[in-house]
Amino acid sequence: MLSSETMSRLSVSQIGAVLVALSLGSSPAWADAPWLGLVLQPGPQGGAQIVDVYPDSALAPLVKGQKVQLGETVVGIDGKPVSKPKELSERVQKLKVGQIVSLKLQRAGGPVHEVQATLTARPSEQLLEHQAMKMEEERQKRMIGHPAPEFVVELLHGPKLPAAALAGTVAALKGQPIVLVFFASWCGPCLREIPQLTAMQALRPDVRVLAVSTEETDKIRDVITRYAPQYSIGRDLERRAYGAFGVASYPTTFLIDGAGIVRAVDHGSLDTVQAALDKIPAPNSAPAK
Repeated sequence: MLSSETMSRLSVSQIGAVLVALSLGSSPAWADAPWLGLVLQPGPQGGAQIVDVYPDSALAPLVKGQKVQLGETVVGIDGKPVSKPKELSERVQKLKVGQIVSLKLQRAGGPVHEVQATLTARPSEQLLEHQAMKMEEERQKRMIGHPAPEFVVELLHGPKLPAAALAGTVAALKGQPIVLVFFASWCGPCLREIPQLTAMQALRPDVRVLAVSTEETDKIRDVITRYAPQYSIGRDLERRAYGAFGVASYPTTFLIDGAGIVRAVDHGSLDTVQAALDKIPAPNSAPAK
């Protein structure tokens, strides 16, 4: 039976969608499926960039020993180049649990180095979902108080984003707080938030409420037609925003202040974001106490 937390928040793996390379290697026989246990996103110049590492996975000891760092990009495995996360996943699926693999990694602006790891067995789906949500929360809590990652969206609904295609969304809206919502058309909790987000936008016209999905344009437009949200909605180009913000469940909502700093994050609720937003005074209003 699902807990109340799970019912208000759906993990990507629960519905069979893919957090960009949530796990490497999959099979109905979990105990026989090899994996590296990485959360990946497309690298800035190709390859598979490491966003996070699952506990007890092949690379976890290497991260703990600082031989591998989060943010590095996997550019090769067993002497063959890797151009994207899916390619790495497919290579791992052809191997066996207990097999040693050689990975070529590159840090930003640094030289390529090589590490070896022993493939472990992929845990059960239930354990993965639990771990993925915990890892997501930890990653995103570390973002609070720091500059938000830059991203670009294809705007499908709402006021235009000035020069966003060139400067990025956060830069284009500098000076204006952003409530950034990651959602999906199949996500019930996401759809139930639409009236709340519409009310939030109406009460705070100085804030840009922006909901983002990675789905096909027609599915996003169907949500716009059926639910008539009164705020901006866009499509995440190449899933880069999802990867940059470490999203593993929906809905996930961030508050970014006018200086581009992440101030709050919520999962399956808007309570924390609303409380943080209330502390940011609207223009021509008295400061929040």
